[in-house]
Amino acid sequence: MSAPALAVLGDYVPLGLSTTLRNEITSNSLDNTLRVGRIVPTEWVLVDIRVDLVAEGFGHGFVYLWAEDGTLLAMASQSALVRVWKGDGYRPATAPEPTEGEPSAS
Repeated sequence: MSAPALAVLGDYVPLGLSTTLRNEITSNSLDNTLRVGRIVPTEWVLVDIRVDLVAEGFGHGFVYLWAEDGTLLAMASQSALVRVWKGDGYRPATAPEPTEGEPSAS
């Protein structure tokens, strides 16, 4: 595992945004930060994507990258412009109202 490989995985916040919105989206990164912790040998990496906010066409989230032995390899954060691209053309994305028992993304 290397820092450049972790940087690629840290760029997965848009995947989390798409899942949160339950829609197909397009996004443009405004910033992307990788903080490397401790790099250890690992056969696979758990990519834990957490969306903090989706509102008025903006989204922000974190990605935690874990080695198979439980070591936190790195953390990444990303902010993006988010647009829904199916339906009536592009429009700013906002998270839907949560259903009962579901956490809010905004």
